[in-house]
Amino acid sequence: MMNLDAIGNLGELVRAGAVVLSLLYLARQVQHNSSIAKAESQRALLNTSFFFGPMAENPDLAEIFRLGLNHYESLDRDSQARFNSLMHPFVNHIESAYQMHEWGLLDFDAYERWMVGLAAVTNAPGSAIWWARVNTMFLPAFVAAIESKRKEIGTTYRLTDVWHFYEEAPLQA
Repeated sequence: MMNLDAIGNLGELVRAGAVVLSLLYLARQVQHNSSIAKAESQRALLNTSFFFGPMAENPDLAEIFRLGLNHYESLDRDSQARFNSLMHPFVNHIESAYQMHEWGLLDFDAYERWMVGLAAVTNAPGSAIWWARVNTMFLPAFVAAIESKRKEIGTTYRLTDVWHFYEEAPLQA
């Protein structure tokens, strides 16, 4: 027959086991939730329809984008405003990728693709002018990361090497 001390010790052991099992379950749930958050972050970043949709639907916007990349200064004020309306949300989108990476929600390879893409866009002659004018509107650490990436890729990665349809075209008189 067990005495009260033995029964108390057994109760303590059962409680300790329950605490350990609860902690293991909680750790598993946190890991699972982290995986879901990462997947949702990546899915959200893949939704670029806000950027490409208007250009696909409106040939004038596609032309403004192409000209802005290459000849921003030659655009009239309204076209510069349209170019800004295309570029600003795009850069905000990549700034979100930067923050997600900083928070551990975006892996390095995905982060790197977004950063190289934006660096290539902002290295294009026209959009480099645009970027110099607006970069103070973004997080300083993000701007520093983009500037570093722009210097790193230099002219070795040209936007038009990948997207030939944005090739610089002569201006029409």
